[in-house]
Amino acid sequence: MIPGVRANGELMPVPNSPSEFTVEGLDGLLGRLQAARAAGARFSKWRVPIACTSKERGLPTQSSLELLADTLGQYAAISQEAGLVPIVEPDVEFSEDADLARSVEVHEQAIQLIYGRLKAYNVLLEGQRSC
Repeated sequence: MIPGVRANGELMPVPNSPSEFTVEGLDGLLGRLQAARAAGARFSKWRVPIACTSKERGLPTQSSLELLADTLGQYAAISQEAGLVPIVEPDVEFSEDADLARSVEVHEQAIQLIYGRLKAYNVLLEGQRSC
């Protein structure tokens, strides 16, 4: 068994979009993850909820997707800096009026943005940085 830690904090509404949420926890994250590594953790995970409705209802918004992708990119870079393997967990929630096709569309858009931010933050997709 390999021990890990949940790194994300609490949910907060996205400004001007109260039906969408971002996740707190980047402040002081490096120190918390370094302590977790010293205590034996070898991976960390960060989950972000992505609201998904029909196109007519308009969720997720582009600004929310960009915010969540950037948060995941920062988290993953900090996790690797602490010597942990980051697990990036976008969670597309399509429990309202979105159908499967809309869910696939939102998943593809989210994943594309997330990989772009991971690249921008120099996250090594192959593993972790040597410590």
